[in-house]
Amino acid sequence: MTDPMDWTVSERVEAVVLAGLLAAPGRWDDFADELSPEMFAVPWLRQVFVELRRQLEDGRGVDVLALANALEGEVGLADVTCLATLSMSGAALSRHVAQLIDARRERQLRDAASRFAEIAEGEGSVQERIEAAQALLSGLDANAPGDDWVGVDEALRTHLALLERRMEG
Repeated sequence: MTDPMDWTVSERVEAVVLAGLLAAPGRWDDFADELSPEMFAVPWLRQVFVELRRQLEDGRGVDVLALANALEGEVGLADVTCLATLSMSGAALSRHVAQLIDARRERQLRDAASRFAEIAEGEGSVQERIEAAQALLSGLDANAPGDDWVGVDEALRTHLALLERRMEG
């Protein structure tokens, strides 16, 4: 872990959200449906989130020692303690969760921009590339699932439709 003073704004937001959940575990239900590991770009903060979520969903009390013990070998006690020392008000937690969600969506948008360039230069007909770009763009919708996985049923239906279009000429 680096010194918190050297963290980027995104890293600070991730850390403050975790600190807020550590300080006010009763607020977990307010954000459980909105937060996912993919929102945490920093690997050790993602590990902390996964363990914190597990403990909160198991209904166990959450504290620095329990969290550090569960993360032993992955994240040190000093790192978890550092999170616990970040102070914030309970009211600010909602704002920081919103910032975390925005940061995740921004990373998705940047990733999509590079994938658009690949699609534009890719192989296949222009129409196929346009459809691929539209599918990618629709995945950026705020209501779209955030885990970046496509359901098997949806993937099979999309593939079947593509095969039918190819057969039709």
